[in-house]
Amino acid sequence: MTGGFLYLGKLFVRIGAADKKSGTPAKIQKKFLICFIILAVFFLIAFRIFLSERMNTKAAEAHSYKYYTTIQVEKGDSLWKIARTYITDDYTDLNAYIREVREINRLTDDQIRYGQYITIPYYSDQYY
Repeated sequence: MTGGFLYLGKLFVRIGAADKKSGTPAKIQKKFLICFIILAVFFLIAFRIFLSERMNTKAAEAHSYKYYTTIQVEKGDSLWKIARTYITDDYTDLNAYIREVREINRLTDDQIRYGQYITIPYYSDQYY
C-alpha cells in the first residue's frame, strides 16, 4: 500500500492510496486535507487578529488619566461655555460634566462670576 497517515491532534488522516472501504481516490483525500489545513490556518489567523484588536482597545482605554486644572472665569463665561471648551469623550454628556464641575467647586447652581477661579476636570492620554 502506498501513502501514510497524518496525525492532527486526535485525528488520523490517511493520505496516499485510495480508501478501501469507501473507494475514495487519493487525489480527493489530498484535496480534502489541503482544504482542511487552509481553513485551519485561516481561522487561526482570524482569531489572532481578533485578539490583537481587543488588546489594542483595552490598552488604549487603560491609558486615560484624569487631571484637574484651575481657570479664571472671564467676562461672558458660563458653566455651559466652559464645559463645551474643556469636556472630553470620557464624559457621557455635557450635563454630567457640568454636574462634576459644580460638585468639585461646591456650587449650588450654575452661576459663576467674572474673576472667580474654578477647578475643572479633564482627561489626557499623557501621564504627568
